[in-house]
Amino acid sequence: MRRFDYHEPTTLEEASRLMTTLGEGAFLLAGGTDLFVEIRERLRSMSHLINIKRVPGLDRIDWSEAEGLRFGALVTAGQLEASPHVAARYPNLQTAMRALASIQVRNRATVIGNICRASPSADSIPPLIADGASSECPGADKAQIAMRVGAGLFCCTVRASEVIV
Repeated sequence: MRRFDYHEPTTLEEASRLMTTLGEGAFLLAGGTDLFVEIRERLRSMSHLINIKRVPGLDRIDWSEAEGLRFGALVTAGQLEASPHVAARYPNLQTAMRALASIQVRNRATVIGNICRASPSADSIPPLIADGASSECPGADKAQIAMRVGAGLFCCTVRASEVIV
């Protein structure tokens, strides 16, 4: 593994600024299940790792009648699988989360990471699309982000300054 600089922002603004200023070799860490494999196998050249685990609120799962299900970038597949809100209102999403890899991976892999990876095996994408999900990115149009995330095989067009929350 090559050397890289490690960053731990405590706000979304700081994470976005780091992504913008550090450029192409900067990557966000939430779960890291695919990221670390790609780094170890030298499939991804990284000069900066930006760990967003200290940004408050990104680990929340909320549900309301008005807004439906909302979950942050640090929520794992295992957390959604176990959520009573998901079980009661989004059974297809719960089934998809239950089918995703092993329990160890589900408890580490983030749903947003699964979406942004855009892998053919991204189990979270079909039920989220079927339920009309959208993503939120501070400073960007919500619908625009939802349209741009799934741009193709292993292709995510979220801009460097954008952090999906």
